[in-house]
Amino acid sequence: TVFGASIMNLFHNANKRHPNFDRPLIDFHTALMLEVTTLLGTVLGVDLNSTSPVWFITLLLILTLSFTTYRTLKKALELQKKESETDSVG
Repeated sequence: TVFGASIMNLFHNANKRHPNFDRPLIDFHTALMLEVTTLLGTVLGVDLNSTSPVWFITLLLILTLSFTTYRTLKKALELQKKESETDSVG
């Protein structure tokens, strides 16, 4: 499971040091800060999902997928243009 793999990675990397700086590999202060917002988002998402009609949830999912698809396609076209310029020069 994902949870089990996460726990094992934590135990494996907890005592490791950063290769270039004298600090731990895991920044626990940042992880703690991100965990609070993750839990808050989960609680709000569950409440929104249980109180909203099905059509609204479907609309939000479609909008999210559309936005993600647009950004991915835009980035892919930029990379294709950059690679084709590099290929034509070299």
